[in-house]
Amino acid sequence: MYFRPSLRECGPGSWVVKELLKQPEQGGDSLPGQPILAKLQILPRVTIVFNDCIKITRTTFLFASVVLMWGCSSTGDRARPDAVLSRKIEFAPRYNVERAIITVFRGDGFEMEPGSGMRGTFRFIREGDSLGQERFGDWFGSGVFLRAEVTLIEVEFGTHRVSCLLEAGNGENFEITQDGGGRARVLLRRIKKLAGVL
Repeated sequence: MYFRPSLRECGPGSWVVKELLKQPEQGGDSLPGQPILAKLQILPRVTIVFNDCIKITRTTFLFASVVLMWGCSSTGDRARPDAVLSRKIEFAPRYNVERAIITVFRGDGFEMEPGSGMRGTFRFIREGDSLGQERFGDWFGSGVFLRAEVTLIEVEFGTHRVSCLLEAGNGENFEITQDGGGRARVLLRRIKKLAGVL
């Protein structure tokens, strides 16, 4: 039994159709020559490999899309716009703004976490106490930890935006909180003022 692909399968301009059209008619059903027959045996294998490549490409693209959407949604949930406080600082070098961020948060009782400050992201943490309750509220008592993630972004030359995200927890698990937002705004104002005089 011989396999003879149709025009639709091979396309009107394919090499298979051109070779077949060159063969002389020998009455009834003519068979292609031996070289053409060998090529026709290879054609299904090439088609199968090509289809497999298309399936793999589609699967990879779908997987990448799902991962990308999941990553974007996770970031969006973590840093809600209403939970992030920010302030624009103009006419101050980046180095001065970085120094101001560290000075202000350390002066307010926060400790800088190891590895903090890389790529414009600063992480500070402090444990609740009586002074913390006065500054942040009654909820910030003993056994409660407050973590502040401060991000520094250069909007344009000489202009920076400092953003602060607060998270409260027991030292191991943290959740985004808006409690203490008033105190965070005070700290951001201090950063802006200090960056202008350093």
